[in-house]
Amino acid sequence: MNYLFYDTLKSMESFQYYRLLLQFYTEIENFKFCREHIEYIDIHKYKELKILSELYDDFIAFKKESYTENAKPCRYGTICVEHYTTHAQKCKNNYNNNFCKILIDFREEYEDYKTIVHGYVLDYQVAKRKPIY
Repeated sequence: MNYLFYDTLKSMESFQYYRLLLQFYTEIENFKFCREHIEYIDIHKYKELKILSELYDDFIAFKKESYTENAKPCRYGTICVEHYTTHAQKCKNNYNNNFCKILIDFREEYEDYKTIVHGYVLDYQVAKRKPIY
């Protein structure tokens, strides 16, 4: 949630957005529990969150295209792999941080999904085959 506000507020003139966030979390009843989880997001952390957000957006699009007829096959899957590969390079020497741990989790989730979809595609292709007499 804090990331989304930061993304919006960073484009505005500089001001104390922390007070605005605090007011938001305090005044809206359903978000009062969020106050204890507010943390400062520096530009480095913001960029990492943005990368992860975009990566998961592409992954969601890949999932949708996997089950859509006439979609360009694996367009977003290819984009996911390219983005992951680019950012995973940063983790080669230091993978013991939150960003790299999330990338590792992403890779596992992507591979699991790809295996499921690939298995589905193979089963579908086998089912479409007609016996040869």
